[in-house]
Amino acid sequence: MNAVAEDVAESYPAEAFDANHINIAETIGAMRRLKGAGVLFDDVYDEVQEEMLDHLGVTRAQLIITVEYERLRRGRSDEPQFRDPYDATYDLAVQLGIGAIGDTFLGPYNLVVCDEQHDFNEAAYRVLYHVLQANGCRFLGVGDKDQVIHAMLGASDVYMGQRFEGDFSPMAIYPLTRTFRHGPHIAYPIAAFKQKRIDSYVREHTPIKTIVGESTDYGVANAVVADVSEWLVHGHEKETCAILLRDWHQAALIEEQLWRGAIRYQAPDGLNFQQREEIRFVRGVFAYAVDGIKRLEPHDRVSIVATLALFGNVQFDGNRLREIQAILAKTPELFEDFLNSWLLGEASGAPPTAVGRLVIELRENAATLTAKDAFALIRRRIDFQSIARRLYASPYDVNLVLRSLNALESVMSSKPKKVEDFFDSWIQSIAFATSGRRVSRLLIDTVSNVKGREFDRVILPYMDYEEFPDINAASEHEENLFYVAATRARKKLVLITSSPQLRHPSPFLKRLDLARAELRADNALDRNQNDLQQGASIRIYLKHYNPEDRDEIESLGACRDRARRQWYITSDMDVEPFLPWL
Repeated sequence: MNAVAEDVAESYPAEAFDANHINIAETIGAMRRLKGAGVLFDDVYDEVQEEMLDHLGVTRAQLIITVEYERLRRGRSDEPQFRDPYDATYDLAVQLGIGAIGDTFLGPYNLVVCDEQHDFNEAAYRVLYHVLQANGCRFLGVGDKDQVIHAMLGASDVYMGQRFEGDFSPMAIYPLTRTFRHGPHIAYPIAAFKQKRIDSYVREHTPIKTIVGESTDYGVANAVVADVSEWLVHGHEKETCAILLRDWHQAALIEEQLWRGAIRYQAPDGLNFQQREEIRFVRGVFAYAVDGIKRLEPHDRVSIVATLALFGNVQFDGNRLREIQAILAKTPELFEDFLNSWLLGEASGAPPTAVGRLVIELRENAATLTAKDAFALIRRRIDFQSIARRLYASPYDVNLVLRSLNALESVMSSKPKKVEDFFDSWIQSIAFATSGRRVSRLLIDTVSNVKGREFDRVILPYMDYEEFPDINAASEHEENLFYVAATRARKKLVLITSSPQLRHPSPFLKRLDLARAELRADNALDRNQNDLQQGASIRIYLKHYNPEDRDEIESLGACRDRARRQWYITSDMDVEPFLPWL
């Protein structure tokens, strides 16, 4: 931004090249869309380029910044000096496009097969194009246009047929209308939701269960825990169950009740509710108030330092901040120096930050305040909405900050009232989720993070109006996201809504047309099971086995399903030898 501003500032508004949080976030998003959509690959006429930029929601200033960014990233040697998480495929496509990689490195192949083709963007397609051109071989690609959830990175269903029609001949497109993966009772409601034709040939009853929570803040969370407990009582393993969220603010009450029910769970490191910046900030302020810094885990202290500096608008260069984090992770006693030097301004001679003043005020009143009052004080003294608008470009992300804080406040109703007792309880619940490496756990994650994975039981909580679909997101994206969520379930899908006294249900539930779809599913299940009685065999998957059992299982005649990573026998085999694993 600085380099470009010196050369072309006169032609653009002054704020176009300001290196603030919002501008940087918007430009990085624009940069990823430009690369994913292929705008940077070819020289195009100005009028065509303008049309492409308009379609992508990218300004010409952001295009110029991207071009300069790429020049700096590739350096004098024209080799990438570093990569954004999405640059590897783009770099490969560029190298193939300029002939820097010979055909000998792209084969030889007689057949190329591609799954998840709905995730293709222009860069991925160009890589595939060069591989196919170099080999002149057969190709089989499989995708589902209703699973396009990465459109912001250039993903599109045009790479599942339309582009191939222009580049390759002959070509045939086949509809995948039969499923042997989802039972009729999941497949047919999903077909109704997406208004598509699906027929299921699975011989197992795989129901969709709807649950309405009680009319309390914990209604949905209690329903989740009750459903998980029922699953475990029937002898199922925790890791076969997943709680999938629209976003992380929905996790707060659920995690609290799982902790109280002693049900172990796991969430992705660094991407869960407890690691959101606004939640870390509140935890850091509470830790200061009750002299509880030492009770935090070292990795938590590291991230909290950065968050306190961010919310306090304390400016560090990257290296300096990393040095401070490394010191404080090992020596928590020095957090007091960080407070005095940076949050209270002693090192720079600047006035105390709002965060520094807040810590002092809380310390002085912690003995007389309840935890809820202390949290209310934090929200009065810190303008979270203004900070969120400074940090995040998207209205969705700004709103998510406030939702997360509201969720944390809801948790407080069941926590100890004293500030110090609340903090201890909070730390214990976080430790419960992270301690014990070899402990069986169920999964809590967002839908977008588990694409491509499957679970026997999937629970979708908060199927409420304005929760799922989210009103701040594009409707097609929300529909595809729900479709992805529902199709993660192999054996049972559980949809939980809040009490009608609290929230209206999601419009998605009505579109499943469950009553009508269930009648059709019952008929299909009867048909499939009748086919079985006429002599067809089915797979019976082994459940309880250790890796050291592999040789014995295989010697008895079991087969390996490589896709599901499970051993199975067929219904026409003698099950007696396999009873220990059934």
